[in-house]
Amino acid sequence: TDIAMGIPERDVDDGLAIIMALNSKQIEVAAITLTWGNDSLENVSKSLKTLFDKGNFPNIETARGASSQDDLGKDTKATELIIKTLEKESATIVAIGPATNLASAIKIRPAITENIKEVIMVAARQPGQRFLTGNHSKGHPDLNFERDPEAVRILLDSDIPITFAPFEVSSKVWINQTVLDKVNSHETTISGYIYEQCLPWLKFWQETFSTPLYSINGFNPFDTLAIAWSTDRKLLNWRACDPSIETDDYDTTDNAVQGSGSGKKLYLHARFKKNNSSRYRYIFDLAREEFLESLISRLK
Repeated sequence: TDIAMGIPERDVDDGLAIIMALNSKQIEVAAITLTWGNDSLENVSKSLKTLFDKGNFPNIETARGASSQDDLGKDTKATELIIKTLEKESATIVAIGPATNLASAIKIRPAITENIKEVIMVAARQPGQRFLTGNHSKGHPDLNFERDPEAVRILLDSDIPITFAPFEVSSKVWINQTVLDKVNSHETTISGYIYEQCLPWLKFWQETFSTPLYSINGFNPFDTLAIAWSTDRKLLNWRACDPSIETDDYDTTDNAVQGSGSGKKLYLHARFKKNNSSRYRYIFDLAREEFLESLISRLK
């Protein structure tokens, strides 16, 4: 995770996803590793500590890992924790930040792939798809992939089953004031903290993405859809796909939210297959209201 809850003008969705996971009876969180991404590794570490200080959560082992893409392949506390956990038992990895920690652990100890049941990754897109909110010109990057494309290439080359929870599905879910009020009604320390941190993020989205012809009154909880694959799969629609890393330029000149550029860049493309005989899956739609009810019930 590159959790940034509590950092001004940074995504809150990692925090929501972690709380959702910790409050889900269907899964047991064995460990959490930290990576740069939404912000610096130092700030990400502070964000997780604050979250744990606010909530009455079980004692989860955590470790700091990559501070940049340059740390790919380096031995860190995070790679040690991943290797130790997977050597003890098989597990699912939920990648809600850049995949550098996991890819590094695989490079260091390739045999651990035998104990990875599946990787659930917040990344990928259908070819040509731009990540836009409303009718605003500012686009979103495929951030977790674009922070470290080579890490994703290592995962694809490792033949691990991967399910992609991309922008396409999470952009169909909206956290608005009504949803936040329902979360706050739990009247717990952690629900109050969620409410307090999500209000400025909601305002940021409203001010950033609203246009004279299209008002935005919510934000997308991206990473929570990766957790939903383990907790609420019956609410999700998916297709088997063939992923590939390809060079293109169809959104490189967009006035992006997190910077802009020009020329070509790498994209993680997912092409649907006619049958479901692939180890790769791509979530593209969901039962929105049912998912929101499930999410709200866990944010406490």
